Amino acid sequence: MHLLFATSIVPDGALASGYEIANAATIDALRRAGVRVTVIGFIWPGKTPSDPQNTIVLDAVEV
Repeated sequence: MHLLFATSIVPDGALASGYEIANAATIDALRRAGVRVTVIGFIWPGKTPSDPQNTIVLDAVEV
């Protein structure tokens, strides 16, 4: 199975808020269950996605 996980801010490895922690935990759980997950969303300026090969970054945004 291949899922597209749409989120406002893609995980960058720095879990700074509950929102980022929840997203990372959900994505990790899906992958552990054998699901192929591609993440799509925005990223903080100057950051890189924690899994760039499976992430589609729409743009950098300061929120």
